[in-house]
Amino acid sequence: SASKSMATISTPTFPTIEDVLKIPNSYRRAKKPLFKVPLSLQDSPIVSARKFDTLQHIENIPKPNPEDEEDPIYGDFNEKSPDRLKTPGYSGRDALKLYHKKYKKFERKQEIQSKMGLRASASLSYLKTVLNMNRSPHPMGMIKKDGNTQSSILDVKFFKMGDTYASALSSGLKHISLEKANLSSNRLTHKGATALIGSMSKTLKELNLSGNKIGMVGIDCLCNYMQKDGKAIENLNVEGNKLGDVAIQSLCNTIRGSKIVQLNLSDNLITDNSTEIICNVISECYFLRILSLHWNKIKGNGGAAIIEAVRDGSALKVLDLSWNALGAINGALFAEKLTSLFAEDNLVHLDISHNNLHFDTSKKIADGLSPNHTLWGIHVRGNAGFLDPKNYFQVLGSDQGEKHNLGLAHLSTRIGNGRKLVLKDKDFNLCREKSTDNCWICEGWNEVYFEWKKGES
Repeated sequence: SASKSMATISTPTFPTIEDVLKIPNSYRRAKKPLFKVPLSLQDSPIVSARKFDTLQHIENIPKPNPEDEEDPIYGDFNEKSPDRLKTPGYSGRDALKLYHKKYKKFERKQEIQSKMGLRASASLSYLKTVLNMNRSPHPMGMIKKDGNTQSSILDVKFFKMGDTYASALSSGLKHISLEKANLSSNRLTHKGATALIGSMSKTLKELNLSGNKIGMVGIDCLCNYMQKDGKAIENLNVEGNKLGDVAIQSLCNTIRGSKIVQLNLSDNLITDNSTEIICNVISECYFLRILSLHWNKIKGNGGAAIIEAVRDGSALKVLDLSWNALGAINGALFAEKLTSLFAEDNLVHLDISHNNLHFDTSKKIADGLSPNHTLWGIHVRGNAGFLDPKNYFQVLGSDQGEKHNLGLAHLSTRIGNGRKLVLKDKDFNLCREKSTDNCWICEGWNEVYFEWKKGES
């Protein structure tokens, strides 16, 4: 009975390891335990309630403090337990076993939760939605704590969950305060993106939607969220969504004047028609430091406008314009604007690789780069020249330049990849070609002083 159970809790006794080792093997295999380990109702009300055949005694169990509730599946930890991830059962195979254990007793837990009036749990909300959809309950417990800031992070990149599981996951995200969300490469369309974005909290600072197909509807949902709840977003990545000019213009109009720090619009079919609004973002976002426009259709006129916006009092420090068509139409104007930018001290890192910049254009850029001492990292591979170890742009002849481009196109790298030059294979020629990028930032170059004395050293 409940009264007897309450009476035995006052003086708990636990067996030691030495006591267990003294028990013969025959007794260890017995069905009934030799030691009774009482459970505290205050520490584990749900586990204690399993002793009863019905829920008639649950009303007498004290309710836990909502601030102390923890969800080991979705990592909804409080500040009192920053090292909870080190506890067995909260990571690795133990977390997976705990998830399956919760799924098997889902109906029981849901009944207890509704009876006791507890707040909705993220994991139970996810399981309930998945079961209502008649789907297999794949574990989505990917929310973890950032080791540096102890912030909640959702990292489900390359899960390829699709719109159905995205809708189920959104039901659990409503109960969690996120600061970072990585949803890259999950086969999301506007349906899944709308469900996930609508469940994000106001504390979100980083959002990665790259490698999906969210479309114009997804961009409209993202714009509405950023205007109302997502004003704290500092890092936004929509690379590889093939959005086009109309969607990009709508997004940039929303971003104008915000506190965004890093913006990635790569691989979105952007043409010169969108460069004007991008220039407005560069000029009006005073906290913008990193802008990536890799793999688009920006030509010489659009590139010149972007460089002019960077030069006119912008706070931008890193710019990626690689794999566009800056040398296709009016590349001389782009080279002229870039040369004037080199005279300033705005940029620290620049990528203009693989833009079909011919000999004359490259020669003009190289002449403007020579007196510059503030640009610490630059990528020029895929044009009519290469960068030497002293960070000078060495221009090749027309025939040599074209041959150089075709031979090294497959070795192209991007800003921020952080690649290592040490290769596991024995292709030393490939290693030497990779190292000819000579970007001081990406390759981790360090300045070393040494003294050489004639006749002594």
